[in-house]
Amino acid sequence: MFWFVRFAEFEILFILFFVIAFIIFKDLVSPLFQFFFYINLVRTTESVD
Repeated sequence: MFWFVRFAEFEILFILFFVIAFIIFKDLVSPLFQFFFYINLVRTTESVD
């Protein structure tokens, strides 16, 4: 019984670690994507004129 609890605890921590890492990575990368999207938007509007 205890080995199952230890395995489940490890699995929960493993999933929690990936969720937290994904949230941090998403928050760090999001401004870069918005910046590049804004640059492309400005370039396309300039080329149309």
